[in-house]
Amino acid sequence: MKSTKKSLLVSGLSVLLSCALLIGITFAWFTDSVTNNGNKIEAGSLQVDLQEWRDGNYISIGEEAAPVFDSKKWEPGYSEFAMLRVVNEGSLALKWNLNLVTEGEKSALGDVIDVYALIDADNAEIPAIPESFQDAIEKGYKQVGTLNEMIADQDGAAHGVLYAKDHLPEGGSAVATAGVILHMREDAGNEYMHQSIGSFDLVLNATQYTYEKDGFDNNQYDAEANYDIQVSTTEELEAALAEAKAGDTISLDADMVVEEPITVDTKGVTLNGNGATFEITSTTRENILTVAADDITVQNIVLDGAGVKWGIYVQGNTENVVIEGCTVKDNMSYSMEHAIWVNEGFAGGLTIKNNTFNRPIHLGGVSNVTVEGNTFQALMESNAITISGKTHDIQIKNNTINPLIGKGVLVRFIYNTGADVSAVDNIVMSDNTAISNVLGSIQLYNANLSGDNDPSIVESLIQIGNIRMENNTGFVD
Repeated sequence: MKSTKKSLLVSGLSVLLSCALLIGITFAWFTDSVTNNGNKIEAGSLQVDLQEWRDGNYISIGEEAAPVFDSKKWEPGYSEFAMLRVVNEGSLALKWNLNLVTEGEKSALGDVIDVYALIDADNAEIPAIPESFQDAIEKGYKQVGTLNEMIADQDGAAHGVLYAKDHLPEGGSAVATAGVILHMREDAGNEYMHQSIGSFDLVLNATQYTYEKDGFDNNQYDAEANYDIQVSTTEELEAALAEAKAGDTISLDADMVVEEPITVDTKGVTLNGNGATFEITSTTRENILTVAADDITVQNIVLDGAGVKWGIYVQGNTENVVIEGCTVKDNMSYSMEHAIWVNEGFAGGLTIKNNTFNRPIHLGGVSNVTVEGNTFQALMESNAITISGKTHDIQIKNNTINPLIGKGVLVRFIYNTGADVSAVDNIVMSDNTAISNVLGSIQLYNANLSGDNDPSIVESLIQIGNIRMENNTGFVD
């Protein structure tokens, strides 16, 4: 009996111990893991260099180097030689072109200076440096045009494709080499004596080339990569605009003075002033710059035009225009009516951002417009922005207005009838700042009565939400 009780006690203790153990355990599953280390996202580099053979070595000839062609001894039969090469020093394939850019007017002397070249083909070695012009001809140098023709060629005096040296396809190269000779024709007469071409720059441009593939096995993702075309004279600018393609950027390298307005009429072009001044001398022209195509960007340019009506004229039936980082002025003569005039019929999508104006801007019957971060300073008029016609979806924000004298106002609505005003919808004015002499945010101007008229209309538009004002400071409304 005692033995049975002892057995039952031991069994009970075993069960309790088993339960206690079960409470303290977790289930186990078959597991495995794989770790892929060292993932990187690193931008490829697009880097190109122009080099010249000097004293037994190729050296970079950037802005600090001596000119490649620099002689005052030009006479019939005279020649100068240079061995140049373009080197892809980055990790991406690129397409390049080499432009000859003058700083002044082209001279007739450039018409009698021929350019001869021998360019490597299929990575062939360039023969030894020729000992004379005749020796160069025997080694295969060919005439490719006159110096003036090379300067005028917007495709570049030379162009090609270079691959990254660590990713060369069969037949591809990371280096392009060319021997170049400038030769003055023997039959050039005395009329070319004392003439000068002046100085010209060798400008090497490069952009992405469709070689590398993305994660979808596509090598066309950068097919639309375009060159930055640099110009330093009005002639070069006009030629670049005439031959521009969608996606091109035309950059000013120097201040320019023109007699006629400049027109940008190729879709998708960017005109970048790089801070240069664009001045028009005529006082009989309506504007300095005309935007006459869709998807145009005008940026970082100073427009100066005393006597013209408008600084920038944006034509109707265009859309998606950006004007950014510009200064529009008229030498404080206050003869310019508007810094920007957007014509009736503009299709929409206009951005006017981070500019400086001493004249007001006019928006006529427009939609989908953002006026942001601009400074209106030294204004003589009583308004910074005028709006007329059927206008809707306008954002006016983060602007600063500082009139010179008088009672300024941020926005003046110009109308002929009550119907014009009722067509105004979704106008939002927010976070704008008045510095001094500013009467209010909004003013109505009845063109028929030639005077301010019926402020109750503004109140009604605000009440129904057609006009909204938020966080504006310094205005006395």
